[in-house]
Amino acid sequence: MNLIQLFVITLKNKDKYKSEKSDDNNKSNYNSLRTISNNIKLSKGIILNKEQEDKYYIYAKSSIAITFAHLKVLKYIQKKEKIQKKENENKCHTYSINDYSIILEDDAMVSIEPEKYYEEIQNICKNKVFDIYKLHSDFNNGFTSMAAYIINHKSIEKLLDNHKILLGHLDFDLYVLHLFSKINILTHSFNIFKTDETESTNRLDKYSSLNLLNNIHFGERCDKNLKHFLTFKVFRILNYETIVFELILFILLILGLIFKSKYLLLIITVLFIL
Repeated sequence: MNLIQLFVITLKNKDKYKSEKSDDNNKSNYNSLRTISNNIKLSKGIILNKEQEDKYYIYAKSSIAITFAHLKVLKYIQKKEKIQKKENENKCHTYSINDYSIILEDDAMVSIEPEKYYEEIQNICKNKVFDIYKLHSDFNNGFTSMAAYIINHKSIEKLLDNHKILLGHLDFDLYVLHLFSKINILTHSFNIFKTDETESTNRLDKYSSLNLLNNIHFGERCDKNLKHFLTFKVFRILNYETIVFELILFILLILGLIFKSKYLLLIITVLFIL
């Protein structure tokens, strides 16, 4: 049961997170994790203060807060590792499962049987070379989602030194580092964890027309539907947080004006109203 330390990032209070049931399986995400580990540490999420909001004024507040929450866990592990290293500096160190931790967001729940989980995690940590190993992704290339991943403790310093807030979303910013070979991100062949997409602080659902897209998914491993992607917050403009859907409509509006297309302008107007 103590195979590997699990860190769960949540803005909810401890009791609410532990008791709140998922619509997906009528069981709390916490109880799902308890089937695989009794070594679970809750890490309090972050709400930006005024200074942080002003500093990162072009980014959605929730996305920056999520980034800071993940970095907070990494810094905690790093500090703990330094203490442990000092205590064991005269000991010969070989591979250990304790060289890794799993970081989860609070909508993550295990999607496979415990025995299979233990086998997969052991094989990953023992046989793969990585900085971050994604246990959940929306796509096979690991482009999106930081809902569940293994962090190699030895890589934390490198990751913290190289990380920069560029696109404002942790998964995108880390993927940029991966593309430039600054860090090595691997993705499992299937999702060991799945996510409960009924709640998200990083979405804004205010267009009823998007309900038509609830049943459109991008693949078998993707927990999100098309509506989830389109309601994803992107940037902040004068304290207004835009979503992907609005950016698409804006681009179409510009094209409609350029090509003087009345039909396109009419469609955009209707979509904005609905």
